[in-house]
Amino acid sequence: MRSFLISGLAAALSFAGLSACKHDETGAAAANIAAPAQTAPAEYSAGGNEPGWSLKISADRMSLDYAYGEKKATTPLPAMTEEDGVRRYHAITEANDLDVAIAQGPCADSATGKPYPDKVTIMINGETLEGCGGDPKSLLVGGKWIVEDLENKGVMDDVQSFIAFSVQGATAGNGGCNRFRGRYEITGEGIRFSKVVSTERACVLAVMDQETRFFDILAEVTQFEIAEDGALVLTASDGRRILARREQ
Repeated sequence: MRSFLISGLAAALSFAGLSACKHDETGAAAANIAAPAQTAPAEYSAGGNEPGWSLKISADRMSLDYAYGEKKATTPLPAMTEEDGVRRYHAITEANDLDVAIAQGPCADSATGKPYPDKVTIMINGETLEGCGGDPKSLLVGGKWIVEDLENKGVMDDVQSFIAFSVQGATAGNGGCNRFRGRYEITGEGIRFSKVVSTERACVLAVMDQETRFFDILAEVTQFEIAEDGALVLTASDGRRILARREQ
C-alpha cells in the first residue's frame, strides 16, 4: 500500500488495465471494521437552537445550559423510563422541574443540517426545548455501505464500490478496483475523510474511471445525511454526491 491524496488518484492510476477486477477482495482492513464493536458512551449529549441549548447526561447527573447559556439547570440523574420507544428522564428539585424525552429516529440540526440518531424534547420549568442528540457516528457504523450512484450518473452494475465505518474513526472499503483505508472525522457541520491509502491494482479503463470519480468526490466530502429511505448521501463541497445503501 502507499499513501496518496485521493484527488490525485487519476494520475496515479491512469494506465490501461491488464487484469480484471476481483470485487470479492475486500481486504483485511475493511473486514476488520465492517461490524465494529460498539461501546457505550460515557456521556450522552444533545443540543438545539432558537434558543440555543445543550444537554449532558452522565452516570450520575443531567446538566442543561439553555437560553444561549444564560440559564443553567443541574439535577441528579433519575431512573430512566421507556415507553413506545421513547426514553425519559424526569427530575424534580427545589429549583427545577426537568423532563427529558429521547426518541430514536433521524434528526437534523436546524442550523447546519448535521444528522443525529435521536430527537430530543426537553421541558424545563414549563419551557419547551427541541433538538437532536446522540452520536452521529452511530448512523454510519455497522456493515458496508454499497455505492449505488455517483454524481446522479449511476454506477456500473458489475462493479461494486463500498465503504465501511468504525466507531473509533477508521474507514475502509473498495473503490471498485482497489481497496482503501483511512480515517474519518465528524465535524461541527458534517464529515471529512483523511489519511487514505490504497492498493495499486489496475483494472479495465471503464472501472478505473468510475473508481477515480468515487475517490475524487470522497476527497471533497463535507456533509452527510441519512435519507428517508435509509440511503447514505455523502456530499462534496462542490455539490457532487455519493449515494450508498447499507448491505442487507
